[in-house]
Amino acid sequence: MANDITSTNTPPEPIPANAVLIRPRKGAKKALQAIRQDLRSYGCHLHTAGWSCPIGTRSSIEMMLAKENIGVEITEIKDDYFKKSKNGQEAENLWTQIDTKERQYHKESMALLVKRDKLAKEIAKRGESPESQSELPRLEEREKAQQELQEEIDQMRNGARLLEKAEEKAKLPFQVMGYNTQSDILIWKDGRVIALPVTRLTKDQLRLYVGGASDWFGSKESIRELKEITIDTAHRLGFIDDQSPLRSGVWRIGGRWLVIAGKKAMVIDNGTLDRLSEPLFEGRLVETAGAEWLDWEVFEKSIKTDGLKDVFKLIYEKVKQWMWVNQSMAAFMTAFVMLSIVQQAMKWRPWIYITGAKCTGKSTFFEEILQLIFGSQAERLDKSTAHATAQTIGNSGRIPIFDEFEKHKHIPEILELAKLFNRGGQKTSGTGADKAHRFNLHHIPFFGSIYLPKRVMQDSAQESRIIKFELNRIPKDSPPLEKFSADEGKVLAARIVAAMIRSWDSIETRVQTILADQERLLKEYQGLEIRTLENFMYASALLDLVALEGLEETFPMWLSMQPEDDGDKLLDTILASHVFVEKEKKSVREMLCNGHHEEILERHGVKVTLHERKRYLALRCEDITRHLLKDTEYGSLDIKWPLSRTDGALNSRQVKMAGTNQRCILIPMEKVDGV
Repeated sequence: MANDITSTNTPPEPIPANAVLIRPRKGAKKALQAIRQDLRSYGCHLHTAGWSCPIGTRSSIEMMLAKENIGVEITEIKDDYFKKSKNGQEAENLWTQIDTKERQYHKESMALLVKRDKLAKEIAKRGESPESQSELPRLEEREKAQQELQEEIDQMRNGARLLEKAEEKAKLPFQVMGYNTQSDILIWKDGRVIALPVTRLTKDQLRLYVGGASDWFGSKESIRELKEITIDTAHRLGFIDDQSPLRSGVWRIGGRWLVIAGKKAMVIDNGTLDRLSEPLFEGRLVETAGAEWLDWEVFEKSIKTDGLKDVFKLIYEKVKQWMWVNQSMAAFMTAFVMLSIVQQAMKWRPWIYITGAKCTGKSTFFEEILQLIFGSQAERLDKSTAHATAQTIGNSGRIPIFDEFEKHKHIPEILELAKLFNRGGQKTSGTGADKAHRFNLHHIPFFGSIYLPKRVMQDSAQESRIIKFELNRIPKDSPPLEKFSADEGKVLAARIVAAMIRSWDSIETRVQTILADQERLLKEYQGLEIRTLENFMYASALLDLVALEGLEETFPMWLSMQPEDDGDKLLDTILASHVFVEKEKKSVREMLCNGHHEEILERHGVKVTLHERKRYLALRCEDITRHLLKDTEYGSLDIKWPLSRTDGALNSRQVKMAGTNQRCILIPMEKVDGV
């Protein structure tokens, strides 16, 4: 009796009957059906085994049945139907009607299936005839009637659920939401989600949330009833995932949109906007504890009016101020900025990587575009571990930003985690308790660094996920960047989200067209591969819709740009480096040209050598980084990989340098002369 809510050893009191069950004897079924309207006038309803009527109407009903000479069996029962309010009773009656209509729908569906199959075989055997031609319209009419019946059933189901919800709210002193994997009943009380363990649903615990003065505590029977209704309601409402709740951001689940910002959450369904009345969406809990990152008033107006093209141009005008290596990079970057806030809705999410030398504005771009527009939704994770990253952005719509990534201490772990982002994945972390933490990950990560880390370039699976956007230095005489003001951020976020939701079906349709046409596209665009097509398809679809003037390409020409360009720039930096020679500064290029100072060059990691009768420039990377590049942007980086990708380079060759054999990278001298 440890689980009994009365906390006593007294046997439960018998529950008195409140209804009579009327079942027809043999041969009386049709007669009983003929007086169904009279039975309903007494408050009776169809039970699984017959008609159930209020116990107080028994004598009147017996007199009516005797008068009609209808043979029945009458049994006293306890029927929860008569404990329900009017809403509950209407809901149960509606479910009974739904069952009848569903049986009708199923029967007709089977008949139509047989008729269609028979007609198809007849046409295949004898060809079309006047009889078969006249039969087709009749079949179409029956199928149309079936569709209308299905729509009617769906409407009745929605009505029954609404009535049940009204019944629950009217009857229980708190709102039951469902149950979780730990057998906790989840209730919504005073704006909070509370987990009540079903095995410890005691009188004292219920009293804590209901209050001893409540009518529910008037008798042992009503307390027992409170417990039973709470458990039965949780069972009917079903399982709720409370281990990975929906957090701040934009979600598309089950064909509907959910936008969570601050303490407010709105559901958008076919253009209709409704506030979420309870912290539950598609069987998952909703957290509304974050910062309000968009302007709700603007959003509610924009969801009805804002066009994709107008909002795109607002962002594009600012993005194109940065000195992108290729002009169309600004358009594609603008597309990814807008896509980033609805990233969960995408079926594939690439990694966005901004590269460029110092002072090209990489960090400024993150600050003045992503962070200013999306506020707390743009999450800086510059020094975060993989586990901390999953905890911070998991189950949310936050946009992860990793700036100066080449200096990050956890590059391998972060990149492995980021693989889960592409198609959406889940990271599970165990805890000391029985319940594990689950983090759903479905994000577009933004990386920034001088160039891609060696780890990325050595892993083809990682490199193929990247779209590389490269920046040049902004000229010193350029006017200052025109920035969005702090007040514009939430307004822009609201307009972007509204425009993306309004246009999403069109974007998805265009994406499906691209995927269906991939064979032609792979042949048409040089350097385009299937993974590259996936990386660009959502941005390309968006740009097709906004029809930006001067941008006619579905996939940009720079998508096939290879990282070897980094090697050329690095080699040029090495050759332009200066060394003190007899109290005079000389560049490495000068010293190589005049053929002197070999010993000094070797001490700095540079030597002209022969390999298989061909002249090469041998580069000892460790010495070069230490001496020649220490004050440059490459000083703290691993330069082996970009140098080894230079045309004609030979990696890891033994060269005698400064008296000892060293592992060097060999660059053809004709390449050196051309730099």
